Amino acid sequence: MTPGDVVYYRDKTGAHFGHLVERGYKWARVRHGDSIRRVPVTDVKPWPPVREAVTTRPVKRGRA
Repeated sequence: MTPGDVVYYRDKTGAHFGHLVERGYKWARVRHGDSIRRVPVTDVKPWPPVREAVTTRPVKRGRA
């Protein structure tokens, strides 16, 4: 994650979205509205979530 990316985090009041300002070793600073909040790095996740590549196979369907 780089500064300016949209991030998602949860705390005791619920889920929040914000923009990453700075990421440190233990804490991240996230701009949430007009304020900057200090959030543990382990709680900050990128938004939209990174999706793992999944190989798909055609599904065989029986005749009705």
